[in-house]
Amino acid sequence: NATTREEVPKVKVASTEDVNKKQNLTLAIIENKIIDAQKSLDQQEPILDYEHNSVLRDIITPFYGSPVLDSLATKTAGRVYERTFRFNVKDTWKVENCQLVAFIHNNEGNDKEVIQAAEVHVTE
Repeated sequence: NATTREEVPKVKVASTEDVNKKQNLTLAIIENKIIDAQKSLDQQEPILDYEHNSVLRDIITPFYGSPVLDSLATKTAGRVYERTFRFNVKDTWKVENCQLVAFIHNNEGNDKEVIQAAEVHVTE
């Protein structure tokens, strides 16, 4: 919504094989083309008009992610999980330069492997 700057993304996850591990979904927003100073290793003075990309602006879920069907011991191949989120894009962010990044990752002990990720542009 261009007026309220509310974003309502829907994330859809489809298992292509049986999954017997606990998994979480993390959703983040990044921004590209941010012009600001950057320290340089080659120069004493910072680069004042450096273009920063893939700057993490916010994590929409808890930082460790949201559980995905954690009540199931096995998520069978073909099962689809959908989740809708709501958040506001801050006024200081340029929506046209923002992207959403969603990723599924294991959440068992030391196993935090990212299984799949996707990135899409934020739209007004």
